Amino acid sequence: MVTSISRILVTFTAFLFLTVHAAHAQKQKDLSDKAVKIMSALATKLVRAQEKDGKGEILEIDKSKPETFMIPLDDARYVIKIGRVSAHAHICRLLELEAKNYLTMMAVERARKKWTRPQLVFINRLHLFTVMWMSGSAEITEVDPTEKKKKFDVEKANKKVEEAKAKTKKCTEAEIKKIEKQVESSIKVAKARLKKS
Repeated sequence: MVTSISRILVTFTAFLFLTVHAAHAQKQKDLSDKAVKIMSALATKLVRAQEKDGKGEILEIDKSKPETFMIPLDDARYVIKIGRVSAHAHICRLLELEAKNYLTMMAVERARKKWTRPQLVFINRLHLFTVMWMSGSAEITEVDPTEKKKKFDVEKANKKVEEAKAKTKKCTEAEIKKIEKQVESSIKVAKARLKKS
């Protein structure tokens, strides 16, 4: 019972914190350092100990040392901003624009030759987490390590997928045009990053 209450409190607190920071950031047109740190920390949970890199090779990642694959704050902020644009496209079912936005970012970050392979994996996961969070398909829960692992519940998983689909919508022409402009702007920013490096 206590564990369930603590899980609910952790979930609610994290949700409330990120919601307040996101609203504040919208006013400032930027994300606070604290919000970037929290989102980056949550995104590390999506990084696995063994990952396939862009070439299909298995990459070993030491999850006990996140500093070896995390990226500086300003770069993480940039990835989250790109993720927000991708999320808007995702919510409006503009999958081609979502893919174009993401693929341009990843191509540029690879071409900059600034990151290690584990850092490129983290960039991918931070973008993914941002899209999941904003589209409502990410959920934060605290897991009690003393509890036995539960069997995978297919029915519950299918329900989550349906809930996530329900959060997508048919957007108006004005919304679509706005997202198209955001993607164009994201691509320009990405190309400018390449020129700077």
